[in-house]
Amino acid sequence: MQVFGSATFSESFDWPSSDAAYDRLAQVSDKNLAMQTQTDNRAAAILRHTLTAARSDEITVPVNCAIALWDTISTTDAVAGLAVAKRRVVGIALRYATGERNAYEQRLTLQDA
Repeated sequence: MQVFGSATFSESFDWPSSDAAYDRLAQVSDKNLAMQTQTDNRAAAILRHTLTAARSDEITVPVNCAIALWDTISTTDAVAGLAVAKRRVVGIALRYATGERNAYEQRLTLQDA
């Protein structure tokens, strides 16, 4: 991630993921950033947003009308290695099926909180 300000420049990298993604470089130019700390903060924020958006999980749960988008939930699953893992709900899908195998369930798309 590279951020260019009016007279400043900042870079932010995710070195552990660079082997898998090779060198995908994103650049942002914002002439309103006049101080070095502003460009540093913007580069860190964009990298954090990119890393959070890159990881997404899905779980299937019984239908719960209390769950809404952007809620933060905790998931625990010993098999998956999750111990009170906080995730944010970014997608909700409802499935209702009749016939040989009835189903009424909710699929939640989750990202790191």
